[in-house]
Amino acid sequence: ELGLFAKATVAEKYTVRIRILHGIVSGHEALTGDASVGALIYQTRERDFSAFVGAKTTFIGSKYAQKFFGINSEQSVISGIETYDPGAGLRDINLNFGTYWKFKNNWSLNSFAEYSRALGSTAHSPLVSTFGSPNQFKIGFNVSYTFYYD
Repeated sequence: ELGLFAKATVAEKYTVRIRILHGIVSGHEALTGDASVGALIYQTRERDFSAFVGAKTTFIGSKYAQKFFGINSEQSVISGIETYDPGAGLRDINLNFGTYWKFKNNWSLNSFAEYSRALGSTAHSPLVSTFGSPNQFKIGFNVSYTFYYD
């Protein structure tokens, strides 16, 4: 995907981000975009630990919706599921919480928890309603090593 994004941070605590993408080799060749807001809710004076919350929504074009949530006539014959032609619109909305902890010189631990809810024609797709759920939860963490060059 190829695209553009813009991000603004206010008072070192609040972030607004907008991203617009166009699929070029991922098979959907469609326009997608998302908008998010976030807030730093806690940070130590030494900045070695911080916590943040955020929300995001994603817009998808009709080609993307069909590729990932639709069922064409050939797929219907093979699977036995009725054809489904979703339209463009909001794909989902999600809420997230994350932490950052710098626990040793160049080492840090990052963690996150996220709830996502499918919306509109995405939520009504048989792929979601039959084989999944419009409600999705994710948790994760990573350990990072940062290289500093003087």
